[in-house]
Formats: sequence, C-alpha cells, structure tokens
Amino acid sequence: MRKRSVLPPETRLFIWNTNYFRRFGGAERAVHNLLNRFCELGFETYLIAQQTVPSRQHNEFFGPLDQGVKIYQEDFVNPWDSSNGPLGFIPKLLRYLKASFHFGAFIRGQRPQIIHLHYVSWDVLLLAFYKLFYRYRLVITFRAGEDLIARQRYLSRLKIRLALRTADHVTTISNELRETIETTYSSKKVLYIPNGIDVDQVVRSAQPHGGIESDQFVFCGRMTHQKRVDLLVDAFNECIKRGCRKKLYLVGDGEELEDIRNRIHSYGIQYQIVLLGALTHDQTLGVMSQSRCLLMSSAFEGLPQVALEAMALGKAIISSDVGGLRDIVMHGKSGYLYPVNRQDLFCAHLMELCQDDAKAQAFGRAGLARLKADYDLDRVVEQYLDLYQSLMAGSAAVSNRSLN
Repeated sequence: MRKRSVLPPETRLFIWNTNYFRRFGGAERAVHNLLNRFCELGFETYLIAQQTVPSRQHNEFFGPLDQGVKIYQEDFVNPWDSSNGPLGFIPKLLRYLKASFHFGAFIRGQRPQIIHLHYVSWDVLLLAFYKLFYRYRLVITFRAGEDLIARQRYLSRLKIRLALRTADHVTTISNELRETIETTYSSKKVLYIPNGIDVDQVVRSAQPHGGIESDQFVFCGRMTHQKRVDLLVDAFNECIKRGCRKKLYLVGDGEELEDIRNRIHSYGIQYQIVLLGALTHDQTLGVMSQSRCLLMSSAFEGLPQVALEAMALGKAIISSDVGGLRDIVMHGKSGYLYPVNRQDLFCAHLMELCQDDAKAQAFGRAGLARLKADYDLDRVVEQYLDLYQSLMAGSAAVSNRSLN
C-alpha cells in the first residue's frame, strides 16, 4: 500500500449509504470495499443505512463486513422520494422525522469527525441540519444518475444544489460527471476519485460455475431500462445471424427480466442467450472468470464495479461509450467503446472478439495492467484519506484562529 495518510487513527468515519442492505449494485459494492479497508487500517468506522425487516448485518451478495465496522440502521424512508401522493407522504414524513430524531441523539453521543454520503439523496437535508450543531466535515460522492434525473425534475436539481452548497467537498467517480457538475452548477470543489478494487481479493473470491461453458460472453447487472439489455439481446441476435457461435450468459434480475426472457424466446435463441438469474457476488465473479468478454450496453453509468472486476479477472470489455467506462476502457487496447446508438459498431466489435482469441486475451492483459496502475483499492482509499485529512486540518486551523 502507498504511504498512509496522517489522518489520526482515532478519527470516526461515518459512511452513509441508505440502500446498502437493500440492493446489490456497484455503489453498494464500492461502499462495502471502503468500509472494510478503513476498518482494516484501524479507523473507527460506521455504516449508516436504512433499516430492513428482518434486520440484516450484512449484504447477502457481498458477504460479511469486517467485524470492526459498526452498523447503525434507522427507518430512513425518505418521504420526498415517494410518489404515493399526500396519503403516502404524510406517514412517511412522520417516520422520517422520528428516524431523524433518533439519529441526532446517536451522533450527539458519537461525535463523528467525517460523514461521507455516497449517492446524493434527500438525506442531505438531514445532514445539513445536524452539521450546524455538531460541526462534522461532510463529503458527498456523486455516483451515477443524479444529474440525469436532475435534468428531468426541478426538485432533484434543487437537491443537487443543496448538496453542493452544504458539502465541505464533493467527489465523483467519473470525469464526465465531474465536468458536468463543474459546468452545470458552477462548482469549484469537485474532485475525481474513481472506484477501486483489490485484484487479489477478486481472484480469490471467484467461484467457478459448473453449469456454463467457458470462453463465452457475459453480461452482469440488473435488468433495467438503464442497462438496455433488450438492445444487447437484439445485437447478439444479429451476431448469431452473422455466424457467432458463442453463447451469451445474462447474470442478474430486475423489473425487465420477463420482457428479456420473452424477447429471447421470440428470436428462438434461448440456447445461445442463457439467463442465469441473480447469483451471489462470488458466483458472479466465477462466471466472469470463465468468460471471454464482458458486454455492457448501458444508456448511462457512473463507474460500474462490474467493469473493474472484469478487468481484475483479465477480461476484455465491449461497452457503450458513457460515464466512467470511457475512463477505464482503452479503446482498441483493452476493449472497445461504441456510441450508445451504434448497434452496428457494437456487432462489429463483438464479432471481432468472437473470432480473434489472441486479441481478446491481449485486451484482457492490458486492462489488468491499467487496473493495477490506476484503480487499485489501496490507491483509491489513500485518496479519500488524504481528502479527509485536508478537511480535518482545515477544521483545526479554523478552531485555532477562533481561540486566538
């Protein structure tokens, strides 16, 4: 690991990710990695998340957190994110106010130095309020989609402006998102810190899947409109017509799963596009480890953890040219990027890697080398610790001036 930050080990770090126990996406996985690494480094580390019923102490897809991570769960069902109208809003508002009161009592006793909110939610209102009383430093990470939603909804734009005004510092996981925030919202305190990954841990965790063939194509993610799996199926069907004899394994579930299943059957290609459903994280890594190439067709992304994991396993990537994917995929060297609406280019790239074993392997090696150089988890953790330390030092300087 790089030289450790001078952040005092007694620093109390609060990592806020409301959906940690409820979802299994890249944002939750990135938070999982950070929590474990901060705890391993000896910091007093807390996870703040929405309560589940029954109460959970770990995300079943990622495995247990480090035993040193302290977990605080509360009923953070934000009423402003509800679309149920007044009848749904009022009960949720009362529940949220009760949860807010309990959280205030909790931080009054714990006195966090840093609270780091991962993904911009309306919880920023609560954090802005308590920041006035307890003087912690607030870091907010924009992960994916916040700005896209804000372009469509006035209240979401207001939420982002509040986050930028309240936070002591803002980070983004892609250069595209950093540039968007800087230009759209005229913010000067945005820092690009990508997701990171522990290569050795990924390789150790991968559990080979006995029910699949090796050296095929794979997609891993939720079956949602964002991921555009329907277009991925269309493109792969076109490649089959062109002579592709490889299979495509789809790992994941979601609201569009049945539509995807029906689409595959309508083409009569259910023997070449195989739905594996939702797997544990280790099983998903296993499927990727046996594959030739990861396929992604998303309309937008932050910096998807699955792409980093594919690189850690030495796999090529073919992806739409969006978000953080353009930061990590070296076009023509570790994979291919194609414009979102250019299915013809997607098919051409897919056919090339279908037929050229050596190129697919060379792309995988180049991606792994890039990952180790720029996206190693220790490197990313050190960037966050340096940021925290600078905020703590600034806070101490202000206190000293006040005393003088």
